[in-house]
Amino acid sequence: MTADLRRVLADLAEQSRPLNSRDDLWRRGRRLRRLRRFTATLGCLLTLLAFVALPIAWRATPGPAQVADGRNAVLPSSFGLARSWQEIAERSPNGPAMLTFVDENHSAVEILPKPPTTVIGQDGSYRTMSHIGGRLSPDGRLLAIQNRIIDLTSGRTIKITEHGHSTVEVLDWSPQGTEVLIVVDPYPVEGQSDAVRVVVVDAASGRGRTLLPAGVDPQALDSEGMFSPDGSKIALVLRRSAGPQQVTIVDAADGTVQATMPLADRQRLAGWTADGTNLVLVAAEVCDWFTCTRDLPSRQHVLDARARQRWHLQFADPATGNVVDEPRTGRAGWPDRLVGWYGRDSVWIVDDHEIDAIRPGEPATRLSVADGEVQQLDVASDLVKQGRFGGPAIHAPAWPPRAEAFWTLGISAVVAAAALLLVVRLVRRTRPPLAAADPEPSD
Repeated sequence: MTADLRRVLADLAEQSRPLNSRDDLWRRGRRLRRLRRFTATLGCLLTLLAFVALPIAWRATPGPAQVADGRNAVLPSSFGLARSWQEIAERSPNGPAMLTFVDENHSAVEILPKPPTTVIGQDGSYRTMSHIGGRLSPDGRLLAIQNRIIDLTSGRTIKITEHGHSTVEVLDWSPQGTEVLIVVDPYPVEGQSDAVRVVVVDAASGRGRTLLPAGVDPQALDSEGMFSPDGSKIALVLRRSAGPQQVTIVDAADGTVQATMPLADRQRLAGWTADGTNLVLVAAEVCDWFTCTRDLPSRQHVLDARARQRWHLQFADPATGNVVDEPRTGRAGWPDRLVGWYGRDSVWIVDDHEIDAIRPGEPATRLSVADGEVQQLDVASDLVKQGRFGGPAIHAPAWPPRAEAFWTLGISAVVAAAALLLVVRLVRRTRPPLAAADPEPSD
């Protein structure tokens, strides 16, 4: 090698940038490898989740309608609310039902939109339903709601066709579960009567027969009615905006009036005694039942007014009009409805969320209560009449979810995997190259 070549090579060596030899180079490489492994693993898991969830959602269809085994059904001591991803009763029936109610709890974040009504089958299964409220037949197989009757064992809907263009309020079921008592408020139609009518509907066909007119008073739609225990009579209170109220006893077959009895301002019809000889009334002690919560500014004010109310039972002979008060007064809780009798105990839905047994003259005994805020609670009355209560608490199962949950899961996995791939590509394009070390200054 000549001296000139040696000098040129030395000059080039001094001008070249040395290899980056910083201490964290190895650590940076290790972090990069770990990040790549993590993103690759996460992408594989998301892809696998999508491949699993989407075919399940695609094939998830409701199975054949199966009647729940209600032979051993027992009313639970408490019951939880349905989850937002619970199966839907219209698509996968779980009847006969034990309990129905409208859930007032609304979570700020829900995986899926939750239908408002919960249906608890007599086998303890949970379903949700898009229809609001309703009244269960005594055996829990049918649900009368607005202008239709839903078979909870098959999902079949029976339209109350004769009154399809009307506002319908369900009052009561016959003890045999074959007829429904409703109040019909027709929409104004030229040439037709707009009087409110009390109608008895055949549950099998949906055809109704008018029992008697309730009048054109705007309060008539708030009328009350209850079948007697043997189904032969109906006690009615045809509400009026002004003037005294009265109870009218009619024949369930043809609407013939058998007796009438006046009601005081603080009396409310609740039902019949177990033998069907007397009427059960609830007497308010603080304020009138129908004005106590009227025109209040908020739901909380309504709840406060209901909590202040006190009441007691009364037993009235419709033939003579004689009324006998129970020996106990000052009962707390708002008595929504008398469900039925078991021996000497009357069973009530109280405060929209619990079921109590009340023996005249004695304190109430709680039979069952909701774990959350609910409205329009109803129970299959045959369970009450047979004394089938005192069971363990039940809660909605977390699995299996309905098909929409798998769709949500699968599509979310696909979107997450695509977003992860996009982020990785962007990071790789924008990552700066490893910087070379600055040349050491020469002496």
